[in-house]
Amino acid sequence: MLKVNHPDISEEKIKELVQCEMQRIQNGPARWPQTDLQRRRADTKGDKGLEYTTYRDGREFQCQDFNDLSTEQFLIAAYAAIMKRSPDPQGYEHFFSQLAHGDMTRPGVLGRLRFSAEGRRHKMRIKGVLWRYILDKITSLPVVGWMVSFFECIIRLPELLRKIRALEEGHGQRLFKNESVLNQHGQVLESIEPEVYRLGLAQERSTEQDIPEFVYLALENQFRGEREDLQSKLEKYLPLIQDVLPLGGHILDLGSGRGEWLELLGREGISAQGVDLSKTMVQLCQEQGLEVTWADALDHLSGLHADSLPAVTAFQLMEHLPPPVLVRLWQEAFRVLKPGGLILFETPNPENVQVSTYSFYLDPTHRKPVPPPLATYTMHALGFRDIKVIRNSEFIDPIFEDPRLNNFFCSAMDYAVIGYKEGWGGEDG
Repeated sequence: MLKVNHPDISEEKIKELVQCEMQRIQNGPARWPQTDLQRRRADTKGDKGLEYTTYRDGREFQCQDFNDLSTEQFLIAAYAAIMKRSPDPQGYEHFFSQLAHGDMTRPGVLGRLRFSAEGRRHKMRIKGVLWRYILDKITSLPVVGWMVSFFECIIRLPELLRKIRALEEGHGQRLFKNESVLNQHGQVLESIEPEVYRLGLAQERSTEQDIPEFVYLALENQFRGEREDLQSKLEKYLPLIQDVLPLGGHILDLGSGRGEWLELLGREGISAQGVDLSKTMVQLCQEQGLEVTWADALDHLSGLHADSLPAVTAFQLMEHLPPPVLVRLWQEAFRVLKPGGLILFETPNPENVQVSTYSFYLDPTHRKPVPPPLATYTMHALGFRDIKVIRNSEFIDPIFEDPRLNNFFCSAMDYAVIGYKEGWGGEDG
């Protein structure tokens, strides 16, 4: 039998309190009106000193006056209201641990403080804490307490289910709002994507802009080779261009440089136009009677109509571009090509160790070499078909007895990757 050490509480009173609590749980949580203390705290929000004195100087409280506080604030406020002092370190640590592990409730802490020897001396009135204190005492008993806690949990299940449903509904509404915000942000990102690409390209080109154009032209003349030798190597691409001429329109060459390719096409009677970002190179080409425009290659392609060109070519351009810009460039090339149109890009071949470790870096504006498998895979992913790799300038006679060394040191110094827009009718390469 439970012996109650409180002169004002009888067994009948305990039963009455327990029955009232069970009835309250079954009927759901009450919607209490805002108390005077809550209104005072709302008026002094942000003033921690005044809030502490509000609890310390209060004459009467309700349990819900302590609900909207953090654990640290709750303990400070509880000691201020009941004990009229700050919490001692030992008591603070004890109650904080009990609350953190779920071994005690806030009303239980208020009851322990209120009905302690020190709390009785101050006789602070807190409505609703007495029965909660008694119930906590009962549930702490070895057998009876476990049974009471068990039945309390069963009775509280409907209330918990209501709270869970309310939380699910609230989370659902928040997720819907967040999804709408994300969709709006996605639309904004899509609208600024082209400008981001251009800004990224401009930033990546800072190294090129730091090199004077006349210096770069001198480097080209020194390391690129003689004009006639280059044109003799480019002649092997003429049949590919002639095959797509029936589609109509002019050939577009990106990064035309000194204009060797455009001059070769002109001698064959093929209409071609070029684009280059270097004013020096554009002026050099125009002095030779070549039709070359000073513009950014990506910007120029973006301004053309879809399905308007039979071929887009570029020699020694890929290695100057960061990967995102190169992909964007190929996307735009695919868009402007006519069905069956050709794309042809030539670049240094990193399969050759001499290229990947030495000659590639003779041009200070080179960024990264592009391996043939990476180029073919990317083109295929972008929709090009009948993709092939043409390796140039391979050594005819092997130098080493070991074929692996010949692959490393005697393979082509350059390669071209070609592909066609759907409608050509070829098989995938």
